[in-house]
Amino acid sequence: MCYTTRVCQAFVGTLLLSVVCGCADNDQNVVGNPRLIVIEREVDLDGKQVVVILFKDADHGYFESFDGSELSEGVAGQMRRHLPKTRFVSAMEVLQKLQGEPPKVLNETFSQRALKAIEQIGQYWAAADKLQSASPQELGEAVRADVVLLGTLKEFSTQEPKTTGMLRGTCRIELELYDVTRKQTIWSQSLTVTYPERGVGIPSIDTTPEKIREELMKLASDTIAKKFYTHKDRRKQCRIPPYNAPSGRFKEKQPLRNH
Repeated sequence: MCYTTRVCQAFVGTLLLSVVCGCADNDQNVVGNPRLIVIEREVDLDGKQVVVILFKDADHGYFESFDGSELSEGVAGQMRRHLPKTRFVSAMEVLQKLQGEPPKVLNETFSQRALKAIEQIGQYWAAADKLQSASPQELGEAVRADVVLLGTLKEFSTQEPKTTGMLRGTCRIELELYDVTRKQTIWSQSLTVTYPERGVGIPSIDTTPEKIREELMKLASDTIAKKFYTHKDRRKQCRIPPYNAPSGRFKEKQPLRNH
């Protein structure tokens, strides 16, 4: 093998290793100190009234997906925390508007309360069915919202694909922001969030699917909410050690000697 080929193969191999493994957290693999980068919001929601509809997935509609509901509530919570100039309407108010107020009965017996509870459950599912066919325009108008955020989960898993005994969370979601006043979608995006964010998964002996799911839910909620407010993100840059041609090894540059 010629000298030039050896140099090229070693350099390419190191590049691939840095991409697969990600940047290490120690100072030896970082150029300077970590930088704080300002990331601008993608949509301005100041002064708007927003409702985050409980997300659906491939098998369940709005308000019916367990993972979708928890994720959307996490997103709404993060947005409330970081968007003080935005008003938020609870997603349950949409159901209540579609469901209608149940009749009030005085001096109810136990059987009457039980029948009323069954009736309310039936009204809930009837409203949920009605919600599936409702347009974003109708959902927003039901609670007088200016903007409606909808989402469809394409994947929410904790198993590392094509591996045994490795756990890694993956969330793939399609998002849509609908403007009720303008009667059109003003923003849409497909996102993929993984936990851990870099490298391979975590061995199942070191964690549990429940822990992976919890961390993925937090990370995905935070990632989605950050689309709507300006924030700072800490970024690190990898540094590849220089190649020492005579020995064929990677090592630190040596100081020049005076002859």
